Amino acid sequence: MPTLKRNKTGSWSTIVYIGKDSNGKKQYKHLTAPTRKELSELVCKTEDSYTPNNIDVADKTVGELVAMYIDRLKTDPTISPSTIRGYQTDKRNSFIRLQKLKLAKVTDFICQQEIDLLAQQVSPKTLANRWGLIRTACSFYDRDFNPRVKLPRVIVKDLEMPDETKLMDFLQAIEGKNLEIPVLLGMTCGLRRSEISALDLDKDIDYDKGVVSITKAMVLNEHGEWIVKDFPKTQASVRLVPVPKTVLDKLDEARHSERFIMMTPNTITTKFHRWANKYGITCSFHGLRHYYASVMASLNVPDKYAMERMGHTTRHMLMRYQEYLRHKEVEVNDALNNHFENLLK
Repeated sequence: MPTLKRNKTGSWSTIVYIGKDSNGKKQYKHLTAPTRKELSELVCKTEDSYTPNNIDVADKTVGELVAMYIDRLKTDPTISPSTIRGYQTDKRNSFIRLQKLKLAKVTDFICQQEIDLLAQQVSPKTLANRWGLIRTACSFYDRDFNPRVKLPRVIVKDLEMPDETKLMDFLQAIEGKNLEIPVLLGMTCGLRRSEISALDLDKDIDYDKGVVSITKAMVLNEHGEWIVKDFPKTQASVRLVPVPKTVLDKLDEARHSERFIMMTPNTITTKFHRWANKYGITCSFHGLRHYYASVMASLNVPDKYAMERMGHTTRHMLMRYQEYLRHKEVEVNDALNNHFENLLK
């Protein structure tokens, strides 16, 4: 049994060893529960779910191993239902021929052929995710499974966020509409769609202290039904986020309004695009979260606090925002230089 530690919040957490990946690197899983007893039970379930039975994997097809792996993940309470649903979709829509082969018949050449074929249909990032499921599932049951393949390079897209002037015009247009609350929470608190949709405006917001508590998320389960899970995207996503006074007043007004209805994540996306296009805002709803992070970067908010507010586990995304601002600085400098060059001419 790993060491169980009590957190400052009163909950209990630990780190469990779950085996090695396809490269032989040790893997660990962070677990959290309200009580020590519940955490102990969760540790036992997790260790059991990550311990393969003695089966003849060579006689199993790749598809069977992937299905078995997904079924095991269903027993892990820390795995989001939306993650399960995503894996099932990936299994259904990719590497169909490879999945029909028995593991013993799989070669590096066959894997590369299937990867090259799928590369013509999906983006490099999607391909990497789908191949990752195949590799992880098969190596989970056969530690020697490690095909030598080459994946297309994933190109990181530039961060897309709204123009501030257009965003203000957009906010005026949706004032008083149901979409206003999700937009305000996205741009001034950095909340994700799933976190916003799961909010209870009475219970999850402390109107005296001016903070919103993020402890859950609304996601689609494997049956295509919207459910509220008891944890957000990651453990780091459990957080308290300060809310500006103006937004707090809007939230207070909305919770007492019979006309206000909190929308599902997909409805938020649909309505946001419909209104945003009218005002020249080309980013997705997630761009509001990027905007929030860029404001923190521009105000030199320390990384530690920025990560806590965003619910990030690493500095990777924060570094991207800082890089974005450096690019903007170059644009501003060029614009200023060009202005004065033309003026002096």
